[in-house]
Amino acid sequence: MHEKLNEKLCAFLADEQFFSDVPGLAMAAGCADGTPWVPAKSEEVSSRAKTYAGKLKDFRFSGAAGCADISTGEKLTENHLFHMVSISKLFTSTAIMMLACDGKLSIDDKLETLLESEQLQGETLIADKRYKDITIRNLLTHTSGIGDLDDYGWDRPRWDEGALRDYVFSEEVRGKKLLWSPLENRFAYSNIAYEILGYVVEKVSGMPYEEFISQRIFALAGMDSASMLTFDRIDDLSGGREGKDEAHISFLSDFISGAHTSDKFKESVLERLRKSGFAMPHIKDTANRIVCSQLFPYNRMHAPSSTLTCRPADLVKWAQAHLHRQVFAPSVYEELWHAQADIPGTPEHLGLGWFVRRRGGFTFYGHEGTDIGYRAAFWICPELMLYVIICSNITTAPMKNLTRKATDIILDYAKQQ
Repeated sequence: MHEKLNEKLCAFLADEQFFSDVPGLAMAAGCADGTPWVPAKSEEVSSRAKTYAGKLKDFRFSGAAGCADISTGEKLTENHLFHMVSISKLFTSTAIMMLACDGKLSIDDKLETLLESEQLQGETLIADKRYKDITIRNLLTHTSGIGDLDDYGWDRPRWDEGALRDYVFSEEVRGKKLLWSPLENRFAYSNIAYEILGYVVEKVSGMPYEEFISQRIFALAGMDSASMLTFDRIDDLSGGREGKDEAHISFLSDFISGAHTSDKFKESVLERLRKSGFAMPHIKDTANRIVCSQLFPYNRMHAPSSTLTCRPADLVKWAQAHLHRQVFAPSVYEELWHAQADIPGTPEHLGLGWFVRRRGGFTFYGHEGTDIGYRAAFWICPELMLYVIICSNITTAPMKNLTRKATDIILDYAKQQ
């Protein structure tokens, strides 16, 4: 069913992989079963949306084009693992909303109050006096006034359990002067805000951030290949020496001794991740040639903003869980996706961590992102029960343009049926 649409999307992937000059592209798209809906109680699904949804009924697509690793020529498939960049923030937002639904916090709680017992020697988390006005809502909507970080530390990663807390209470965060008062409700994208939210999840739930995400979200959606702990995919990284070969013992010794910032160690990490099934990260060199990145974007200090890894099929499960309203009650979705802040220079808005975009007369909710070696996009449209997911293993993939083109192909097909 929908063979012509699937053929068009296969051709789209092949063409864009070549003309966009990227090593690989993977895509999953489809319509979830069920009745189309809109989050606002005051609105109804339009007859046009019902017609399009009906014409796309049972549509499912999954495909890939290009290479997983340009150095070996390994073919990319939809079963490769990808670093899913800032799509991670949707999981942090979901975690916060789950805790709100559990009655353990309110999104209008002041951050200062939630972290009061954590303040060191009477100091606040951020030295700027306007910090006292920051709420959880401000952090979710990038309206806290906290600027962005300058360095993820991909070349000197930490993956111990205390990494996130140490970052949140670091001098880098404390020394941040707010761009403006959070009371102004002005948008400025902030990864730091999401690291702080991740620590709030830890403090309020009493669980490590990654454990909460795994137990409460991955398990709920059935996301079997998903992890926020990328380096845990490397066999027994922090384990002992018993039963290990010499190469593995050397690898562990480098980790234990702190030599994990060496080029040799980084190469060893990349090789082990390759064997774990990853589409490898790529960048452009100074001559604009595609080359493999010598760094993998993982640092547990930045898990809440950036470290989700999984297969595209797991994001399909995540999409279906939301489209079927298995994660939250309808009233929560209305608040989650209600426009909370305008995005300067675009017609888009931001809900509680979810970007809100119109395309073809329909409303989509999701997120896109970039890290060294990867780009990804995740969008869902409840009024069509549609999801569109695209991943690439290079920093320079034109993801916003690719997502628009893919969505237009799907909508044009429905229009012509």
